[in-house]
Amino acid sequence: EDGGPRSLPAFVSAIARTMQNWVDSEQMRMPGYRDRIVSVLLTPEQGGLNLNMSKELIGELIDYGHRAADLLLAAYARPPARGWAQQRAVRYHALMAMTERHLTSLRRAYDDRVQPATIPYQQIADGAAVSGADAGDQRTSSTSSASAGTALRWQRRRTEELMELARRWTGTDACAAAERGESFVVNEPTPAAVWRAQPEL
Repeated sequence: EDGGPRSLPAFVSAIARTMQNWVDSEQMRMPGYRDRIVSVLLTPEQGGLNLNMSKELIGELIDYGHRAADLLLAAYARPPARGWAQQRAVRYHALMAMTERHLTSLRRAYDDRVQPATIPYQQIADGAAVSGADAGDQRTSSTSSASAGTALRWQRRRTEELMELARRWTGTDACAAAERGESFVVNEPTPAAVWRAQPEL
């Protein structure tokens, strides 16, 4: 297709920028983050990989940075700025709404009926599911067995404490409360925050 090879460098460059900046780009959308970002719009000849910029152009970019810093200082550092207090309030609301949704998911996974071939989480907390290595090792000492029993009792107790909280937050009474507006999810900052299981970067 005409123009294909000429667009390949731009395509590769876009991949590299995505790999480098995707986490920052995602967080820029989040309440509690985006308000602490100053957008500095540049022309194609400014910044980036333009290594042959003139001294005057570099001076303009430095001035942009000074002005951006001044805006942030005025909003968050110089009295009577209220920006930081507002940011903390927004992040608190976003965190609590995210916690509420996560507890709802946890309660459903723990309490609801599962597929016949699936071990319920209650049994897992009781130690019903063990790894193949643990199940096949017949040389476990009585001391180790006692320690394992203590660990399982602790695990079960702490799990039930968390599930009791999850049921109070997300059970039938909580649904009625949400209809009255008594829920962190009601009017939460947008876009909604989510917890993701991922390796540390």
